[in-house]
Amino acid sequence: DDISGIKIVTPPNYSGELNFNIDYITTEAGKEANNPSKTFDSKKSTNNVSIFVKPIVDAEFKSNTITNEDSESVKDGNSYYKLDLRIEYKNGDIDETLVSVTINEPTSTEYKLFIKNGDSFEAITFTNGKANVALEDLVEVYVQAPENKHGDFNLSGSFVAKDSQNGVGKNINYEATEEKGFDHTLTIKPVTDTPIITVNPKTD
Repeated sequence: DDISGIKIVTPPNYSGELNFNIDYITTEAGKEANNPSKTFDSKKSTNNVSIFVKPIVDAEFKSNTITNEDSESVKDGNSYYKLDLRIEYKNGDIDETLVSVTINEPTSTEYKLFIKNGDSFEAITFTNGKANVALEDLVEVYVQAPENKHGDFNLSGSFVAKDSQNGVGKNINYEATEEKGFDHTLTIKPVTDTPIITVNPKTD
């Protein structure tokens, strides 16, 4: 029948509330032996229908940062590399936002994590192997590595992201949050240093 085939089509990534009315007519069939299809009574009614389309979190955490050896900040024999820590939108859903980020303490002894504060670098403090990084500090997270060091540094953690109607959830029907784990790899590409040539003027 036609009723079972009715579909509601929304724009991509839609979330929110759909409200509409359904008008329907009910009839009572007759009981006359010679005219069983005769209708004795009919009634028109209207029902209000509300459909809540709850959002889901599609975003994933960016998986890598790629940079060149000793290309950013070098101090006292160490290089500091800024990490590109953020969510990446999926399926064209660009109204999702970060709520919180937790970083697991690295196991490497060569690489350390810092937050840049002005011209100084402050070591990230871990409690029970984890550190909650304020969102305003997320863009200032750096990895400290020995000067001339190249290769991969792997970082793991978790994040909470939110998706809500128009970016502002009115209630549970309009908002969704989800915690997901992430892995992030810093790749430091080797660079050949420019050789320094000195000439001894006393040599023939």
